[in-house]
Amino acid sequence: MKKSVEDLETIPILDDDELKMMHYYASQRWQTRKNIEHKLGNTKYTMAEYGKLKRITFPINEKYMLLITTEISTDHVNVIDKVLELIRDIKK
Repeated sequence: MKKSVEDLETIPILDDDELKMMHYYASQRWQTRKNIEHKLGNTKYTMAEYGKLKRITFPINEKYMLLITTEISTDHVNVIDKVLELIRDIKK
């Protein structure tokens, strides 16, 4: 029998303070990238692969960004393509 997402036990890797710190640093890195976008073009997304997870960050607009965390085995190219398509759709 296949398990559903609801059947899986979720064990957080980071505690609440570490998660807040990760989000803060992601925001700071995003602001740093904006300083060179005038030469390189707008950032579409960034991705970091760690030993236990992948984290993909997308700009939504000037005020908001979307952080997605996936398992290592996740097809990140597929996730990125789908999220970029959704972002394009909401900006129409």
